[in-house]
Amino acid sequence: MTPTRLILWRHGQTLWNDQHRFQGSKADIDLSPRGLEQARAAAPALAHLAPDRLVTSPLRRAVDTGQAVAELTGLTPSIDPRLTEIDVGSWTGLAWEELTSHDPQAVAALGRGEDVRYGGDGETPIEVGARVGEALGDCAALGGTSLIVSHGLALQSGVANLLGWPTFAQAQTLAVMSNCAWSILTRRGGERWQLAVWNTSI
Repeated sequence: MTPTRLILWRHGQTLWNDQHRFQGSKADIDLSPRGLEQARAAAPALAHLAPDRLVTSPLRRAVDTGQAVAELTGLTPSIDPRLTEIDVGSWTGLAWEELTSHDPQAVAALGRGEDVRYGGDGETPIEVGARVGEALGDCAALGGTSLIVSHGLALQSGVANLLGWPTFAQAQTLAVMSNCAWSILTRRGGERWQLAVWNTSI
């Protein structure tokens, strides 16, 4: 029996990634020249995995990353809004160092694995995990191999949800994937998911 595969690809680097700024869902930041280079370099390896479909977050940094594989495979990307990054609310644009002085209690709570509402008016990781996990499950239901382009925390939380891990602390056992890194989950029939690859790159 051919296994169902989910290939999860984090978008390439943006300038805000390089500056360690919170982007979230509201800051639709373009890939940097480095990010475009990363996507083009990784695309042949991902195309070699012969995806049956290509699904991306609607944010430009994900769409443009996915386009590098679309050009090699002829796949037409489909957009799924559930794959967008966490809404970081009022933290949008803040650098991590700025947040540590702006909201040290939230930073401490995140360090303890608590399900913090980002920015006080955004989403929590568990909320993000529920919507991304649903999108991953819908891709899996189609069978074959799905290449899914999304974001760091979105993929971390979505995979934890798919695997049945109920807390953000459990999700944090998975390192947030590096820019343009990918991970692979596989499943045969009704068996449980296996995390075959995590956070690999060329």
